[in-house]
Amino acid sequence: MVLNFITSHSNSVCKQVVSLQQRKHRKNTGLFVLEGLRSVKDALAAGWVPEYYMVTDDFLHQPGGEQLIVGLSETNVTGYRVTDPLMKKMAETETPQGLLCVFHQPVHDVNKIICNPEGFWLVLDRIQDPGNLGTLIRSAEAAGVSGIFLTHGSTDPYNAKALRAATGAVLHLPVVELTQEQSDCQFLFNAGIHMVGAALQKGKPYGQVAYQRPLALVIGNEANGIDQALLAKVESRVTIPMRGRLQSLNAAIAGSILLFHIAEMVHQ
Repeated sequence: MVLNFITSHSNSVCKQVVSLQQRKHRKNTGLFVLEGLRSVKDALAAGWVPEYYMVTDDFLHQPGGEQLIVGLSETNVTGYRVTDPLMKKMAETETPQGLLCVFHQPVHDVNKIICNPEGFWLVLDRIQDPGNLGTLIRSAEAAGVSGIFLTHGSTDPYNAKALRAATGAVLHLPVVELTQEQSDCQFLFNAGIHMVGAALQKGKPYGQVAYQRPLALVIGNEANGIDQALLAKVESRVTIPMRGRLQSLNAAIAGSILLFHIAEMVHQ
């Protein structure tokens, strides 16, 4: 196991990892960073191969640490050994575990994702909070959706906070960032996919709706709901009855409730 040793933050590879903390650099390079033993193990188990990885000496002495690095070395992926201060500079977690991998973002074919006549999809319209986005991706994967579409203006699914909240779900589920032109989801409408939109009002209680496959659930922006151009494609609106004194739920909680209910209905 041969690792290149880096001690300076001026090293070009270190600079790239730090730059990937910004969305514009993730977009320009098509790369993103995964941190920690569990996340990297999940990625490797799902068949993902990193562009390169960075590790500290302390990580190699953690349970399972050396075994994972030996496995990476056998795939001929370039590895770098770095100091703890360098790892802290590159990592976005407050207490990094001493391992990060740089992966290529997958490229998905929208037409292949929506070709299932029995499919169930999730559309997230301009979700702004990375924690909400990651939680919704995690819930969608657990509910068995066929793919997720993020409209233009949504937060980045490869944001470190979103990745942590998704707990690896982005590794197993197609997540597509739509262009501005695609964000009215006309392509779903053209494919005969029924769209159901989550609403605060002017909708039917979600338990009183007959859901028909293929189907896409639309969750709108935390503050403004579903964009009007997209809302025009929605066939029915559903609400979550509120029996307490609060008027609304967090987008991630509301979306998760609807995802699991609809999944149960459409998979019967």
